[in-house]
Amino acid sequence: MKKHLLIITALLFGLVSGARAYSSPGSPTGYVNDFAEILSTETRASLEELLSSTDASTSAQVAVVTIKSLDGDTIENYAEKLFQEWGIGQKGKDNGVLLLVAVDDRKVRIEVGYGLEGALTDAESSWIIQDDITPRFKEGNYDQGVIDGVNGILKAASEDLVPIHAEATVSTTANFLEEWFPLIIFGFMMLQWVWAILARTKSWWLGGVIGGIVGAIVWGITGLLLAGLFGLLLDWLVSQEYKKSVASGSYPWWIGGKSGFGGGSSGSSRSSGFGGFGGGRSGGGGSSGGW
Repeated sequence: MKKHLLIITALLFGLVSGARAYSSPGSPTGYVNDFAEILSTETRASLEELLSSTDASTSAQVAVVTIKSLDGDTIENYAEKLFQEWGIGQKGKDNGVLLLVAVDDRKVRIEVGYGLEGALTDAESSWIIQDDITPRFKEGNYDQGVIDGVNGILKAASEDLVPIHAEATVSTTANFLEEWFPLIIFGFMMLQWVWAILARTKSWWLGGVIGGIVGAIVWGITGLLLAGLFGLLLDWLVSQEYKKSVASGSYPWWIGGKSGFGGGSSGSSRSSGFGGFGGGRSGGGGSSGGW
């Protein structure tokens, strides 16, 4: 009898586990993936722009995902599995965040990568859900709820989001000083040495020789200036020719046709250029809520 009970229990456990199995919503097409179709076109576009610029300036990746249903799964398990499948955040930095909304289940979760758990704590995630997201959802305003939620996430995580351009600027400045500082010192010492010679010598031709050398250097600088002026003139002439081509509808070969080089389309879609996330991981940190 006990054996039969164990078998029945195992089968029931398997059925329950199977009912809660994670089912992928598909591949990401951008930072905002509105599978439930609850967001307006304007909201999707503005959030995509914001999150794309955040990734470009800090390398942190925030993904917004809406789905119709969890299909019996828990939102915690679903969010963790989706986070791992898509690899939200940069590999090694694990600086990703997932804002997941399950509409039919009326559930929302903020899943946080390892690298941002210090700033975007479980408590902070809970406050964002309770104060910024669910009040708007209860009003039926999904757009504002998601917008406020994303802004709350970015604000809370800002302490750990170091602008990568700032790092690059510091690195570039350091490299410049490291490479050119010895030459600057050497040049100054040589100039001082030349001045000392000219101050002491009575030779009339030495000043002419040194003056000729200085003149050659100045001519080199002047040559660079003339090259810049020539480039500006060339740019003006080409621009005028292009305007004439637009007016006439006849484009010379060196312009490359109506759409520029390669004859491709002049427009671009942000989602079509999305290359996927960076392979970040989550340890289950974050918070969940409902409305």
